[in-house]
Formats: sequence, structure tokens, C-alpha cells
Amino acid sequence: MRKTILAFAILVAPALLFAQGAKQDNKPDYKIFTGQYERGSAEQQEAFKLFFGADDVQNKFDFYFHWYNVAHEYSHCILDFYGKSVGSVQEEILANKFAVKYWKSVGFDEELARLKVLLEERLSTFQNPVPEDTTFEEWYSGIWGTSKLMDVSVYGYLQFKSVLIAMEDEGDLEAWFAAVGIDGFTCPKDYKSGKYPISAGYAVKYLNDLQSFFKKAEFKVPNVGLDLTDNPMTHFSQKMQ
Repeated sequence: MRKTILAFAILVAPALLFAQGAKQDNKPDYKIFTGQYERGSAEQQEAFKLFFGADDVQNKFDFYFHWYNVAHEYSHCILDFYGKSVGSVQEEILANKFAVKYWKSVGFDEELARLKVLLEERLSTFQNPVPEDTTFEEWYSGIWGTSKLMDVSVYGYLQFKSVLIAMEDEGDLEAWFAAVGIDGFTCPKDYKSGKYPISAGYAVKYLNDLQSFFKKAEFKVPNVGLDLTDNPMTHFSQKMQ
């Protein structure tokens, strides 16, 4: 079976270097691969200081990638599983809408508010690369898959802006499933995800709680595992053979 890359690695990581622990070995349908800031090279860590700012960058990295982004990557798996993947910037916005709506559903309004403040502050330091005569989606669709997208500031603006766009979207998670054409989902009542320390080692706990959420909803979703990697530039999901 051909492997399908659902979301590319940030800045195109040259290889995956697997860390021990935080693995699930029950033959998942998909896997999320997510890198660790503390295991990166000095050059890689400097790149993320452009993303998040030099102050408390480790915590900001883990907050974004090992909490928020777990749900983002999981949505790529759901979209592919149901044959609803659309690719390009449109899917990035869909994935962020899913993540925002999921985290709201399981009691993370305070964390989402904190994330919004962080992203707005970081975007204020980025130059908007989108020309005035085109839209955000049109411009990023036009450079999708090109080397231009790999510029740190261009890619950072895409990710952070698309999260903020998602935060403006009304409607709940049920509305998200209806909008992408997946039937049968009803949000379970009174389900709250655990809140764990912000670090790479707890990303798998957030993933497990996410899958428990859908189990309680009695809604069919793919089984997704998670591997930590040594490369902090690596954040994507992949269909397994």
C-alpha cells in the first residue's frame, strides 16, 4: 500500500530520527510524527525563535505542537480516512477549524484564548506576504508545494494566520463534520479531556483522550498512533501501510 503524506514536515526535514517512548504499537491506521525542540540542533532551535520569539520558546513550542497541533494533525487523518482530503491551504484551514472546535468541546477555552494572544503577538512581528490584490487562500494555494512556502516567515504566517481564521469560524464540531460531508457525528455530552503538563511526553495522552472522545461518541474514526522524533522541524501525519 502506498504511503500518503497528509501534511508536510515544517521546512522539509531531511530525515526522521525516532525517539524512544511515546509510541503505540497496536498497528495504527495512521501516525502523527512530531519533533522535539530540545533535541534539535542549535540552528533548528534558532529557527523556532523566529516562530515563537526567544522568550520561553520551549514552552511555546510544546504548547503549540504537543497540545494544539495534535488535534490539527488528527483531522488530516479523519479527512483522508473518509476520502474528504482537499489538500493545499484549504485543508490547513479545515484542520485548524477542527482543532479549535475540538478543544472547545473538551473544555480548553482558556488555553485557546491564550493561544490566540500568542499567535496575534507573533503575527505582529511577521510581514504579511500576501499581496493586496489577492486573498490569503488564493496566494498560498499559488505557492503550495514550491520552495517559496519553505521560507520561515512565509510558512509561519500561513500556520498562525490560518489558526486565527479558524478561531473566527462559528459553529461547533458537529457543524464541521457536516460542512466537510461526513455524516453521523454527534458530539458526546459532558466529555472533558485531561489537562497535562505541557511537554512532548504528554502529546500521546492528548491523542489518547481525543480518540476516547470519538469512542464515547460511537463514531468511527481511524486508529492513530504518535511517534516523537528528534527533528523539531518534523510535524506531519501519515497513513501507514
